[in-house]
Amino acid sequence: MTSYSRGGIVNGKFFHKNPVCLGPALIEAYGMESEVAYYPRILLSEGISQTMKNEFSSTNPLAPISKDEDGKWFVDIYSLFIQNHKNNPPKIYDVVKLVNQNLNESKNPKHETKWGWALKK
Repeated sequence: MTSYSRGGIVNGKFFHKNPVCLGPALIEAYGMESEVAYYPRILLSEGISQTMKNEFSSTNPLAPISKDEDGKWFVDIYSLFIQNHKNNPPKIYDVVKLVNQNLNESKNPKHETKWGWALKK
């Protein structure tokens, strides 16, 4: 079975010196990923989503972020994929087919919910 990633993008203090990583930004991003993201999506903090909306609204109406049904902003990799492959429908079909296959093979209700979310996108 193929899997998708989820995560959180935030702006804040972060310290990294091998092998140590710590800081409030790491804790916030981890909290977004583990407690809020649920679906295979990369969430954006309020500050990051506002910055990206401002940045892309004037230069690119097809901003790579979307607001989900729960009001959370996320990196819209699905729209980016479709934009980049709009002249290659078989590639898009392959991804939809893969998501459908994983949805049909899943025996776990949590996985079914997550694959169903990806299929709607």
